[in-house]
Amino acid sequence: MNQILQVFKNKNKFLFIFKIQIASSIIGILVVIIFLSNKNNNSENIESYSKELLINQKFTSIYQTEELEKIEEVTNIFCIIDIPKIDVHYPVLNSFSEEQLSLSPCKFSGPELNELGNIAIAGHNLENHTFFSDLSELEINDIINLYSNSGKIFKYTVYKTYETESNDLTTLANSFINQKELTLVTCNNTNKKRFIVKALLKSY
Repeated sequence: MNQILQVFKNKNKFLFIFKIQIASSIIGILVVIIFLSNKNNNSENIESYSKELLINQKFTSIYQTEELEKIEEVTNIFCIIDIPKIDVHYPVLNSFSEEQLSLSPCKFSGPELNELGNIAIAGHNLENHTFFSDLSELEINDIINLYSNSGKIFKYTVYKTYETESNDLTTLANSFINQKELTLVTCNNTNKKRFIVKALLKSY
C-alpha cells in the first residue's frame, strides 16, 4: 500500500511539474507575441508619422501629433529624399536629435544643398517599416534625389557602399576636393555596425 501511495504521489508530483512547465511555456509564448506585436506597431507608427509629415508639410515646422507634443522647438525641413529603387520618399529634418530621428531621416552634418562638401543624412533601420531599412540594396550608379524646399532636384549617383563601426566618423569627411557629396547612414541591426552609402552630385 505504501508503495502504491508513493507511486500515486510521484505521479501527482510529475503532473504538477508538467502543468507548471506547460503554463510557463504558454506565458513565454504570449510575452514574445506581445513584444513582437508592440515592436511592429511601434515601427509602423514611426513610419506613419514621417509619411504624414511629408503629406502635410509646409516647410515651416515639424508636424505635431498628441504623441509628439514633447517636441517643442520649430524644426525646418532640409529637403525631401527620394530613392526610386527602394521606394524611399521622406522629408529630411534640418537638425538631429533622438526625438526628431524617431520621426524621419535627419541631416546631421554638412553644408547646404548645392554647396561643396559632404551632406550626411541618418535614418533609422525600421526593418521594412521602413525609413532606411533597404539601404543595403543600393548599388553603384543607383540614383538618389534630393528636392529642395523650392522644388529644385539634386541628382546624386551612388559610387560606394560599405559597413563600418558605429564610432567611425571618417564617413563625415569630404572624400573629394571640390565635389558635392552625399552620405546616407543607417544601422545594421544584426551586427550593430553602420551601413554607409556614398554618392556624388551629378546634376540639378
